[in-house]
Amino acid sequence: SAVLAQIEAKSQLKDIVQYTKSLFGMSKEIATMNAEAFELQQKVALNSEIKAVLDSWVRYETSVRENEQKALASKVMGSVRSQLTSPKAQDEIIAQCLRDIQAIAKTA
Repeated sequence: SAVLAQIEAKSQLKDIVQYTKSLFGMSKEIATMNAEAFELQQKVALNSEIKAVLDSWVRYETSVRENEQKALASKVMGSVRSQLTSPKAQDEIIAQCLRDIQAIAKTA
């Protein structure tokens, strides 16, 4: 009876090599899939970092452009104001206004 139990135990172990090979194959496949998943996670993280840097550059360039536009507008307005304060420009403006009034008076 003990011999039969031993034979029975040994016969159950006859497929252990095939099971072990199958489990090892599955283990390799899982390791490969984990490596691929990790690589994809790294790519996603890298893409997110690149996007963040590019978005930062866009914000920076927009800020620089806005500042340049403000400076240009300020310069133009300052130039116009300085020209309007010159006596020559004021005389020209008054003369043009008088001509316009005379032209309107003639048509009325």
